[in-house]
Amino acid sequence: MSSFHRILFIIHTLLSYLFFHCNFSSTLWQVMFPDADLTFLFTPEFSQLLNVDSDYPYFSSIIKNTQYIPHKLVQLCHQENTFPHTYPLKNFGHPNRSKSSRPRVIFLRLDSTESLKCNYLISLAENQFRQEYIFGDIAQPQNNSPCISNAALILSSAKLILFSQKNSTFFTIPCSTCDVIISSQLETIISLRAVRQAWDILNLNMHKYLVMIKSSVNATCGLNHNGFSNLNTTNFCPVAVIAEKYNLTLLQYHAPSNKVSVNPMKSFGIVLYTKISNITPTDYIYEVAFKSTNFISVSNPPFHSGGVDTFVTPFDIETWTFLLLTAISAAGILTAASPHVSSTTFLVADKFLAVTCILLGQVGESGGRSYRTVKAGLVLATLWLLGNLVLMGNLYQGSIYSCLAVPIPSPVPSGVEDLVNWDASIIAPDTRDHVGNESYLLNQIIPELISTSGQNPRFRKFLKKFQSKISPRTNETVHKINKMLHETSSRRYPPIILMMSEGLQKQMVRIMRIIGNRRITRNIGDTPFRTLDFQLGDKSLLSSYFAKEWVRLREAGLTQKWDSVLLISFFLRTMKIQLGKEKYFEAVQYAFGSPRMFAQFYEATQVSVELIHPVFPICGIMMGLGVVVVIMEKWKNVHLLNGQ
Repeated sequence: MSSFHRILFIIHTLLSYLFFHCNFSSTLWQVMFPDADLTFLFTPEFSQLLNVDSDYPYFSSIIKNTQYIPHKLVQLCHQENTFPHTYPLKNFGHPNRSKSSRPRVIFLRLDSTESLKCNYLISLAENQFRQEYIFGDIAQPQNNSPCISNAALILSSAKLILFSQKNSTFFTIPCSTCDVIISSQLETIISLRAVRQAWDILNLNMHKYLVMIKSSVNATCGLNHNGFSNLNTTNFCPVAVIAEKYNLTLLQYHAPSNKVSVNPMKSFGIVLYTKISNITPTDYIYEVAFKSTNFISVSNPPFHSGGVDTFVTPFDIETWTFLLLTAISAAGILTAASPHVSSTTFLVADKFLAVTCILLGQVGESGGRSYRTVKAGLVLATLWLLGNLVLMGNLYQGSIYSCLAVPIPSPVPSGVEDLVNWDASIIAPDTRDHVGNESYLLNQIIPELISTSGQNPRFRKFLKKFQSKISPRTNETVHKINKMLHETSSRRYPPIILMMSEGLQKQMVRIMRIIGNRRITRNIGDTPFRTLDFQLGDKSLLSSYFAKEWVRLREAGLTQKWDSVLLISFFLRTMKIQLGKEKYFEAVQYAFGSPRMFAQFYEATQVSVELIHPVFPICGIMMGLGVVVVIMEKWKNVHLLNGQ
């Protein structure tokens, strides 16, 4: 080949490469960002001017090939090697971000030799700009530089893609959790979806990174054949399963004062904890639980009626009033229909007693001889059918048997607002591990509601009155509760109201009903005492994967099953400590199902003579008065005979 042909071949090759490279680069940006929100972050020093071509030589090519998608240019000036600890851009964001499904992409200029600036920019893009993809233009990619090795602790949901200005068509994804940081090169023409898939494949293995939990890690999530379940918290099993899937090392968290040697650069920190308030930008929210604080009434067991007033309980006051008016009206009608009226008062009284006897069903064979007229017979027939047969013979007698035989439950408050009107001890044992040993209701919820209830004076008055009646959990209140709960006799105590979370009430009611014979009643009404519990974790590379697996376990029902096993274990362990063998067997039946309950027929209940004790003194007094009247009549007759 001659020199001329050789020169022509070289020129043709260069032109072909340049033509292909330009078309390929244009095709790349069109394929990668067909519909995305692009942000370019410029970080010049105060003494320098903004130069787009020097910072992003490919900027014009991207703009040219993505003309119909949003672009945003942000300039962040700073002094040399000085960066603020807080995020200065408070108003940055995407106004229609909740309505838009476009992926968010940001371009950064990174320098592996300036680790402070590099880490700051990545953190800014992740936490402040809320970007999904971070394209880092790094001139000298050094895998073990702090800029790349710290990315696992900075990133949470964003994906980091590295490339160089020298060849902006080749991209790499760093493995941030590897012992020796490596980068995997992507294919030439890619999409954002392919970037996400490649990122997940490379970073699903966390390479024994440390995660911590506040409970003991020596627990068994499955069946424990050697005894009760050794779980101490409901969150251990989901965390353990997720840690095993992502090749993590699970450790128990210890306070820094214990001087446990943990490499902070190989640890994701506490993977799961609970907060009610003070959520910080470094917290990643996994779950929000809505919890209500309601009350349980502990009252005396049902009791049988023990007073003379029981005999009037089958009818209400309106029915008794109607019967009285009926007797008076019937007595007046019979008096007016009587042909012989010698003494009106005596006759009305006589008729009234006669009508009362008819209503009570106490009429003999000769009781109606004096009322053989048509008018009197019609009135008496009506009274007998309505009063004696319907009311007294059926309704009253059937009701009085129930009132005498069936136990009557103790009254309980009808709702939270009714608590302030009751003479009962209100105790708040609603302590929470993440807020201390004090009552969260008494020290946090009620004061906060009082401070925000200015426009509702009625509700504010109720809160202050309720706050004055409620007592925290102390040794004295615990002793008082235990004394009443362990009572198995008919001894009566003043009622006790327990304020606690609704999620714990079912288990506590089951325990309290087995321990003693007190009547335990849960309030099913509404309550104003509500909180939001946040399940959180430190933001890191693990956060997005942990959140996805956390939701999957709950939707599959595994988390609820683990919670059920933990509650059963806690219930049986408590029952075994406090009860004997017979009661413990009953507790086992309650734990795994509903025990067979035999029907109780109250017709066989013997009514105590104590119920009619007050009747005997009344009868004695009436008999005594009768004897006095007889003696006085006899004494009068004797005087009359002597006078004759």
